[in-house]
This record gives sequence, C-alpha cells and structure tokens, in this order.
Amino acid sequence: MKSADSLDDDYLLDLNASPEPTRTKRNRPDDDEDDEDNNGPSIVNLPTADDIIDEAPDSDPETTPAATATTTAATKKKPKKEHPKKKKKLNTDLEAKSKLARAEIFELAHSVEFTPDGDDQVPLPEDRSIESMLAYVTAIKKTSESQILIVTPSAERAITVIPALKPIGKIAKLFARHMKVEEQVKQLQAHAFPVCVGTPNRILKLLEAGALKSENLGYILLDGTSRDKKLRSFFDIPELKLDVIALLKLVSENKVIVF
Repeated sequence: MKSADSLDDDYLLDLNASPEPTRTKRNRPDDDEDDEDNNGPSIVNLPTADDIIDEAPDSDPETTPAATATTTAATKKKPKKEHPKKKKKLNTDLEAKSKLARAEIFELAHSVEFTPDGDDQVPLPEDRSIESMLAYVTAIKKTSESQILIVTPSAERAITVIPALKPIGKIAKLFARHMKVEEQVKQLQAHAFPVCVGTPNRILKLLEAGALKSENLGYILLDGTSRDKKLRSFFDIPELKLDVIALLKLVSENKVIVF
C-alpha cells in the first residue's frame, strides 16, 4: 500500500452611461389611468428658461448635496448592538437544544457518546476551534495508530477543516463534491490515510461499500460545534438526522466523541 504522503493533491479542492430621459406624467383624472397605453403620447408643457431661473433656490451651503449627504449619514440610525446577556442566553438555549437532539440521536442509534477521561485519555479542549481540533487530533495520533474519522455537517465545513489538519499528513476527503464514490473507494483501498474528513451520507456509503472498516477506525469525531446560517448545529439539521443515526449504528463499537 502506498503512503498517503505520496498522493497528489490535484484531485482535490485546490461610467459613464448617459442618464435615461425623465418622463413627466400629465395630470389626469383617476378614471383615465387604465387607458394610459391607448391615449397616445402625452402633451407636456415644458417650463421656460425664465421659469427655471425664477424658481431656482438660492445657493445655501446647508442644502448643498455634500451637506445633505453629511446630514443624512449623521442622522442615519446605527444598527443596534446585541446585548451581551441576551447573546449569552441565546447561545445557552441553542446549546441546550442541541444536547437534547444529540441525546435522542445517540439513543436511536443504540450508540454511546465517548467522553475522554483518565490519565490515558486525551482530554477535550475547552476551546473548540479548528486550531484546537488540530492539537486534539495530533495528541490522539500519538496514542493510537488507527485512522481518525471526522464527520462534518457539510462539504463546506469539511473544506474549512481539512487545510488546518494538513500538518498531520494527507487527509482523505470523503464528501460528494468533485469525487464519485467509486473514486474514493479506490483511493481508500490504495492509500493509508491517518485522518479522514467527510459528510455523514458519503461516509455511510463508503462504510457500506467496505472501503472504510470500523475495525480500522480509532476515534470518530462528530463536528458538533459549527453552526449553519440558521444557527443549527450538527444535530439540529433534519436532513442529516437519518444519516447520522445510520452511521452511528455502523460504528457503535468505536469511540465516538462530539467535538
């Protein structure tokens, strides 16, 4: 089997326009509005030069365009800043909701969430950033030679996580974008990847195809800290629920950690 370090990365994600003339509407009764297109062109009495001169306002520095723009900008309402306590309460409520959904998913999958503890286990970092994920996975690799599987809620999230894990070595990219299942099966069979990153549906297909084997996997990290535009976590997205449950059933003997 070739080393993953020899695998090429190429298969992966590396005024002047003239203003339009202004049309002046004629004054007409409301009853004629529906006949606008049938009455022919409107006759408009244009103002004379003397009218324009008589009606022109005196130049006033306070009413110049620059002054008006400054006044408008000054009086424009600033966006309200979210109160720290309100934001903290929102985060707390979201976290509580995610924990309930997460517990339900593990129960339906007849699987157990593994919490590292003891001297021989790598403790989870308090900061769950991508940088701390690299440090955490690196520490796990020092204690285990088995593959580590990181499951992300979307391909976009996987693409964000993978570059940060490059110091570990070649990363298997297990999501639908740019690669077919058959191609990923061949690569997993031909190369040894220390870490695999992908989405639930594609990982599930690769497990069912035998390209990924649960007995070869060490830790399985579920990326539960990221949120989408609707502030939903990994466990709050209905479209993922069935795939996550099916995936957890196939790796129930492995150590599943919610990062």
